[in-house]
This record gives sequence, structure tokens and C-alpha cells, in this order.
Amino acid sequence: MGRSFIQKTFWTIALLIAGIASAHAQNQVYNSWLDTAENPIVIELFTAINCPGCDEAESIIYDLHNHKNAIVLSCPVDYLENGNWGLEECTNRQMFYDTRRWTTQSSLLVPEFVINGHEKLPGTNLKEVLKNIADYHNHKFSVAPLWTTLEKPTPQTLLVSLPDGLTQESHSVWLFRYKDSTIKKTINENEETKILRFSNVVQQMKHIGRWYGKARTIPVDLSEFNQDEKGGWVVLVQQKNNTPVVIAGKLADNN
Repeated sequence: MGRSFIQKTFWTIALLIAGIASAHAQNQVYNSWLDTAENPIVIELFTAINCPGCDEAESIIYDLHNHKNAIVLSCPVDYLENGNWGLEECTNRQMFYDTRRWTTQSSLLVPEFVINGHEKLPGTNLKEVLKNIADYHNHKFSVAPLWTTLEKPTPQTLLVSLPDGLTQESHSVWLFRYKDSTIKKTINENEETKILRFSNVVQQMKHIGRWYGKARTIPVDLSEFNQDEKGGWVVLVQQKNNTPVVIAGKLADNN
């Protein structure tokens, strides 16, 4: 084996490693601010198990779910599914964000990100999506969401502590149960497979009460929720369909 070949191979590997390191560093620039933001940033992904680009979009959720101030949900719709992965509730929630649904035929697309219940950000490129989320956070927030505190005093009880707010209007309080999972997916006609890791996949959602701008604590009986698989809880408060999230909170099972 010639010396020139070894040198070319060395530099090819070196450039590849440098490129990966550079991309990782750029992504860290776009998402590191999520740990220092004063308010929560709610990132909902509407997805399906067999759609082009959804695997890449799911990887974005996986990349963001451990950040301190990021509240992420992967909501699998059922209009593209033949199995039991999708949820009718997720389809309905995506329809709530489709402002055209009352005047024209809805055209629901996946993958689709919704930021703070208000801004839609389609896309599967990690760098592009993270940059758009950061730009939206820095320039387009009219009212940033407030934090709510979630506590589990017993395995079957959740306490949701809502803060005071500058409103007296009625808002809906929604509780989401999510899970983390790993699946094996066939990727071609040769039945080759790959392992996909999913985080914060919505299993159930329930309307648990209303908020009128005053501090209150809502006790929730968790006996109706499936807690067999590891996951956690998210609370989102919105006035009505297609309106910004005004309060948000999360609690992982290991907390």
C-alpha cells in the first residue's frame, strides 16, 4: 500500500471527523440557549411512523428533550397509520392548529413542528429547525409562557400548581402522558433494519381543568393513565384552539 494512499486516507478521515465536530458545535450553538432561557419553550412535533422525513424530525425531538427549558412532545397522528402507533387525539390537535380547516379542505402534513402553540415550522434539517426555533424565540414572542410546577406526592397522584397571570379569561389545562421507546424498522426491500429511538411520544392526553389567571393547584388522579413504560408528564395551558401556550411544565418519571 503506497504512502500517498495512506496519506489521502488519513486526511479523508480527519476531514470527516472535523466536519462532524463542526456540525455538532453548530447545533450546540443553536440549542445551548435552551438551558438558560427564563421561560419554557414548547416544541410539538406532529409525526407518523411511515412518513418521509419523520425519522429525522424525531431525532430533533430526541436531541432537545433533555434541555432544561425545552418542553417537547412527539404527537403521532393516525391518518397515515395502519397500526396502533398513531393517536386520534394527535390528529385532532394538529387540526386545531390548522386555521384553514373551517373555510377550505384541510391539508395536514407531517412532519410539522408547532412552537409555543403558535408558530408552525416545517422541516427535517436539525440545524435549520434549531435556528428557526431560536430566531422565533428571540424575535416573535408576544407573551412567553410561564412555568407550572408538577409534583407526584404518590404514584397515582399528580399536583399541577398554576401561577398567577395577567388575565381573567378562561383557559384550558391539558395533561399529556408521554413515553420513550425504541423500535426496529425495516428500511428496504432486502429487509435490512435500523434501530430508532423515540422520546416524549404522546400516549394519552386529558383536559384536567380550567385556569382563570389566579394561582391554583389541580390534583389529578393518574389511575386512568398508562404508566407501564418509562416516560413523563407535560402540562400545557391555552385559551382555545390555535392560541399560544401561556403556561407549561414538565416532569420526567425519574424526577
